[in-house]
Amino acid sequence: MEKLPFELLSVIFEHLQEWNTIDQPFSYLTETSRYSDQSDGWLVHTTASRENICNFRLMGRKYRSSSVSAFGGLLGNRVFRLTKVGLDDLKAISSVAALRPYIDTLTFGSAQFAEPGELEGLWTLLPEPARTRVRVAYAKAFEWQTRHGQTQLHQRFEVILNALPKLHNLRLHPFDDARNHNPLGGWLTGDDYSLIREAWHDLVSRRNLIKIHPYLTDLSTFAPILNAITSTAKEIRDFRLAPPWSVKAFCFYTALKDTNIVSHLRTLRFDLEWRYLPPEPGPPWDDLPKAFGYFVNVTHLTINIWKHSLTRDDKGSRKSLLHMLSPIKQLKKFVIGGHCHFREDELVGFLARHNATLEVLALKKPIMSDSYGSWTSTTQQILQLPFPALQYLEIYAMRVCATHRDFPLAFTDATEWDEFLSAIKDSRYNDAKFTLLSELEIATVRYVCMSLRPPPTIKLSSQQPPILPEYILRQRQRKRAALDRWQQMQQTQQIV
Repeated sequence: MEKLPFELLSVIFEHLQEWNTIDQPFSYLTETSRYSDQSDGWLVHTTASRENICNFRLMGRKYRSSSVSAFGGLLGNRVFRLTKVGLDDLKAISSVAALRPYIDTLTFGSAQFAEPGELEGLWTLLPEPARTRVRVAYAKAFEWQTRHGQTQLHQRFEVILNALPKLHNLRLHPFDDARNHNPLGGWLTGDDYSLIREAWHDLVSRRNLIKIHPYLTDLSTFAPILNAITSTAKEIRDFRLAPPWSVKAFCFYTALKDTNIVSHLRTLRFDLEWRYLPPEPGPPWDDLPKAFGYFVNVTHLTINIWKHSLTRDDKGSRKSLLHMLSPIKQLKKFVIGGHCHFREDELVGFLARHNATLEVLALKKPIMSDSYGSWTSTTQQILQLPFPALQYLEIYAMRVCATHRDFPLAFTDATEWDEFLSAIKDSRYNDAKFTLLSELEIATVRYVCMSLRPPPTIKLSSQQPPILPEYILRQRQRKRAALDRWQQMQQTQQIV
């Protein structure tokens, strides 16, 4: 292996990059995801891919040098938390000149520590010497946080961001939050996590240990990062908030309106609680549509509606969601997940405004009341629209509104499903170009462009949505680029 040329080793590293989607980002590159193949999740390298790349780099200097491209991309999977360890690691990485051109994505996680004295009752449950060690470590983390305010963090982020010329993708993920009585969730890892969970067991709620999202509705924790992006004139084109983290649309706007992120943004992904939408259009709720008006140039939009929002079924909220999105000029990807209420005329009208550019369209568990339309008629009208660029279409687990808390599937047996399929088959605008993938599956319609048919491993169960084309295309592009370089090398050798 040592005799292989540098270029060939680089190709090997490119082939080691495999992609997957997960429900949460990683704190460390060696973690294993509990869930995978999510329809709308965190796009990362697979566990095997991360381990292979990291292990391959340990074989020698030549391997480290030839892996900078793959390893730089891999670092986007790591969550750099706002702690001394997180910022020191990021500073060390950004100081490596060879890596800088290949780091295009950074993921930041929050870290908020409570006054150590508030946890004294918890520490006493630990045996020595672990009690003293963990208590001291937590106190140091709290002290560092106290000494590093937003001004100091802003200055540190400026230095780091100035060293990364290709940074265009930003991901934010909150972990623990002292205000939410979750002071340890993202801080504990490995043996310490197991030790404390075993010691506390029934005495302490699991809420203190698991990595849950804080009920933050703004981005104030990440203000130093957002301000540093503005002061360093970084062009962020892809901005995503990790699921599940709901943010008020107005707070979202307030945090970003004074930054330069919105001017370059093309991809946006966030969660939304249905109750944060205005109860009715018009004053005094005009601020929310104005907030989304700043995202007029977004082309790839993914919104996930929280499931517990099922209790809301008012006409105003249903109208306001698509109304808030109306300023967007051209959508190429439109994904709405969770349980979102739609009206047939408004949904079809919204898609008709973007049909010329849409490449990916997915509606996950959408809800429609019988008084506002039917899924058979809605699907027929959608399929009759001309979609010249469409590569993937999915309507997953369509539901109807029985009561304000009951939303059963629109099609509950094979007979109803067959009738639905028969009704929509004659409505396909691009019948020759697209193929129906789920004819035997109740509750889900999926069309995919024949040239982009997903691999056999894709799940078609009605209980598990498939991986979206972002995963498929990214992986194919990597392999195609590596193959092209390999073929160019062979041609060069033949000429010589």
